[in-house]
Amino acid sequence: MNDSFAKIRNYILETRLWILLVAINLVGTAYGFYFYADQLRETSILLWIFVADSPLSTLGIAAAVTLRKLGKQNRYLDAYAFLANLKYGLWTAIVLLIYFQGFTSINSMGMYLFLFFSHLGMALQAFLIEEVDLKALTVVGMFFVANDFLDYFFGVHPFIPSDNIVYAGLTAVFLTLIGLLAGWKNRD
Repeated sequence: MNDSFAKIRNYILETRLWILLVAINLVGTAYGFYFYADQLRETSILLWIFVADSPLSTLGIAAAVTLRKLGKQNRYLDAYAFLANLKYGLWTAIVLLIYFQGFTSINSMGMYLFLFFSHLGMALQAFLIEEVDLKALTVVGMFFVANDFLDYFFGVHPFIPSDNIVYAGLTAVFLTLIGLLAGWKNRD
């Protein structure tokens, strides 16, 4: 990992900034569930874990950082937080770019930019998880493959303002693989 990023990561995690990071992620989680409220109402409760990808990602990183600070690290939560924030942070930013016209027709430019940059921040914060356990990453990776399958074969994916969701689906699968490779490189 880049020394500059390692210094930033250590500064955040070794000072009280980690509390601000957790708070920001919890606010993002709450907003994310608000954002997904209509879709959750229309989806079986059994599938909810596959619907609210970004809010569950930010909740995961908040929990992983908090547990780490409390000395109760969980390797599966760390792997989930790493892969989820990297994947869904990048996926959302890419999908916002691919379907720019559709998203800007239903959101203000301010909201569009907020969603874009906050999700890029999610991808960056994935690397606050210093090391990822390979076994845990493998298990979590299987969950993400199942999630991609449900999203694009059974329509559980987040709302995309287009009838052509092929690019969104290909991006999701590609980012699952990239996330697994990045986690493998970042393993303990």
